[in-house]
Amino acid sequence: MILISKNLKSLKDFPTNSKIHTPKQIQVIKNSIREYGFTQPLIIDENDVILAGHGRKIALLECGFEDAPCIVLEGLSENDKKKYVMLDNQSNAMTGFDMNILLPELTTLVEDVNYDFEVCDIGFDIDILDSKLSDDKKENEDEGLQQRKTIECPSCGREIEL
Repeated sequence: MILISKNLKSLKDFPTNSKIHTPKQIQVIKNSIREYGFTQPLIIDENDVILAGHGRKIALLECGFEDAPCIVLEGLSENDKKKYVMLDNQSNAMTGFDMNILLPELTTLVEDVNYDFEVCDIGFDIDILDSKLSDDKKENEDEGLQQRKTIECPSCGREIEL
């Protein structure tokens, strides 16, 4: 494994990458790059074909970057490359969130008046969170667990019950 800097325009997309990168996802990546810098190298093969990081490449180009750090995976067969691309894409799609941990963390950030934070800036959809919260609330009411509190989203003004 080799770490090198490569010109973004010289990198080629994997021809059969089936991952869809929405404008919303690219915007979230750009927000992260602007705030924290570029923290995840692209994964390429020895022919400068991207195996992982297609969305990061788009975001970097839109942010005006010319070069990016890349990890070069050498010696993979074409089938290994296809498998790696699918594995990388699918492993990211298979996960969820522990709402008992996520919601208090989001609440802390939203309620801190000295911290500039909007839920949508990190890619969360208020409607989906509200739906998950409603489902959790029903489960908690059924189990007789503690009452949740209500906060107002600074992005849209919508009230969310936590």
